[in-house]
Amino acid sequence: MPWAPAQYMKFSDHRLRPALDLLNRIDVANPAEIYDLGAGAGNVTRLLRERWPHARVTGVDASQEMDKAALAAPGIV
Repeated sequence: MPWAPAQYMKFSDHRLRPALDLLNRIDVANPAEIYDLGAGAGNVTRLLRERWPHARVTGVDASQEMDKAALAAPGIV
């Protein structure tokens, strides 16, 4: 079943809350590499990059539609 990024983003606030809770509990100063598995539209990937700007951050999702949406979003390379 293909994912619809626009529909997914309608609930981004609810989907983001657990990730923010987890992100706030990570006690790592300078990771070299970070992988965001199941990255969806890249919301958490972007937050990881903001928190650790010197790390190599890679977002991966099984949905090509979500990968395309993430790559089109600001702050995602």
